[in-house]
Amino acid sequence: MNIYVMLFDAAPYCEPFRKLKKESNFDIFGQISNCFTTTSVVSMMTGKMPSDLEDGGIGYESELNYKSSGAIVWPWENQLLLCELQNNGWEVEIFTDNEFFGDVISQKFTITYGDIHSREFITNIQKENSSQNKISFVLYNTYHDAIGGKVSVEEAESNIKSCLEYWDFDQKDSFFWMFADHGDFTKITEHIDPVGYMTWAMMKDNTDDPIIAKTDLISIRDFYPTIMNKAKIDIDDPIINSECKSVTSPLDLKRVYYVEDGRSHIDLQNSTSAAALKFDKWQGLDEEYKYSQVTLYRHRPGVVNRKGFPFNTNMLETLVRTRFNWI
Repeated sequence: MNIYVMLFDAAPYCEPFRKLKKESNFDIFGQISNCFTTTSVVSMMTGKMPSDLEDGGIGYESELNYKSSGAIVWPWENQLLLCELQNNGWEVEIFTDNEFFGDVISQKFTITYGDIHSREFITNIQKENSSQNKISFVLYNTYHDAIGGKVSVEEAESNIKSCLEYWDFDQKDSFFWMFADHGDFTKITEHIDPVGYMTWAMMKDNTDDPIIAKTDLISIRDFYPTIMNKAKIDIDDPIINSECKSVTSPLDLKRVYYVEDGRSHIDLQNSTSAAALKFDKWQGLDEEYKYSQVTLYRHRPGVVNRKGFPFNTNMLETLVRTRFNWI
């Protein structure tokens, strides 16, 4: 089996992805992520919140604590999904054209740099050259560059459209997962808001025993149990088993989602805020939704940011204080 995971950093659910969903029969999910790349990818790849792994959480420069000769060795890297798969006989490949991602992924794995938008490169990724099960993680920075002003939004969407056309999304015995890790970083502040954490993911399963999604709203952490279940690997972790769900679980409007963030202008080494939220109304990624949320701040003790119904926010405040003891 081949698993292809594609990160489109900071990309909204824009026209190239909408077209792909319509033409290639993808499932689409609204997704609760964290608010910058490292924390989102860490949660996705471990099923945990950043402060479950690092005391005080993860900031923009936390990885500098673990760099040796340019390589990052996270002390908890054995908890990464990629390590779990590798320990169970899977081949792991990582591809990108941006060296920033070397500060996100543990250097236990080799990162291949190249023109990941080109037909030749993508064709090589999808070549059947191994008898092993294989997971390929491809990290695209295209839309992030547009938000940062390096290219126009039109150029970014055109590049994404062309790139998607080179992928064979009908490849047999293959599973595809595409996602964004956070929203428009120019609009994200110390206040945890949907502009930062409300993202999307897409899934297509061409294997003989395909996953049937029963929800269209997930946490980014749900990727972990979804893939572990797909690979038939047991999960023996109380945090993951209590807070994460495979996409095969039905939508539950009683579910509480957690978000953790670290703003660099406040603290480069630690998380600075955490939130708990639940949805009072959800009808799909493109539809209006209603939610209740409570956010607490490390640097502003006593300040509580509430949104939604008082009954919900009282409960959510208790959960945030209990869940994140560094607040």
